Amino acid sequence: MVTVARDEARDIQRRPWFKLSARLGLVSRGVIYGLLAYFAIDIALRGSAPAQANGSGALADVAHQSGAPALLVILSAGMFAYGFWRLVQAIGGTSNAGAKSSAQRIGWLAISAVYFALFGQAISLILGSEGSGGGPTSQPSPFVGRVLRWPGGPELVGLAAVVVIGSGVALAVWACMRDFDQAFETWRMGRGSYFGARASQIFGDITRGVLIVLIGIYILVGAVTDDPNHVKSLGEVLKTIAHQAYGGWLLGIGASGLLAFSVSSMFEALYRRV
Repeated sequence: MVTVARDEARDIQRRPWFKLSARLGLVSRGVIYGLLAYFAIDIALRGSAPAQANGSGALADVAHQSGAPALLVILSAGMFAYGFWRLVQAIGGTSNAGAKSSAQRIGWLAISAVYFALFGQAISLILGSEGSGGGPTSQPSPFVGRVLRWPGGPELVGLAAVVVIGSGVALAVWACMRDFDQAFETWRMGRGSYFGARASQIFGDITRGVLIVLIGIYILVGAVTDDPNHVKSLGEVLKTIAHQAYGGWLLGIGASGLLAFSVSSMFEALYRRV
């Protein structure tokens, strides 16, 4: 059964429509991160963002713009396409590099779940329902609070925090060590495109890694203190940074990194091997 699923997934990866849908998904990811960069800038300037600073908040902000239904339909299609692409990768590996490690496949599976959840959020907004607020990834404190009440809950939350912190560190390290030439169709890229794609990818992924580590640290504090109120979402982490010394400058750097990842996603949509 596993072998059949893997072979089917690899067969799907060779189909032109799958490659096109993956590129659409990468564009949608870029739009989401561009909105997150905007939220970070708004927090730096005003102390609050017009919507929750996460993927669900980005979609909610789109819902308030003119032409929202059409924009949400396009974004929802992109979110589904990106989630499906990562799911197929998790099952079959990658078409250009073969099978990957179990850890990377689990990571792809987790990413696909996040983007399928965003797809569901977009559909709820299209249908006129606000939804549930995006689940535990958008407001983690209540979810963590429930887990802390389980037998062995603090230990489980602590383990999850260590995994999150480790993921953030790994992402930042991977950003610098990634085999760029293997992941991109570099023969189609000019020197400027190559430099722009590489620089935006490194800066963007290091920024994401740092933010993931900060989120993990707050989860770990919640586990150690047995208090879910210490756990913070991305938006709450950004607001906490804003209240620190030089917080505006730090948020500016963070916003630049998120914007860089948005630009990197667009380069991937154009030149990535899929």
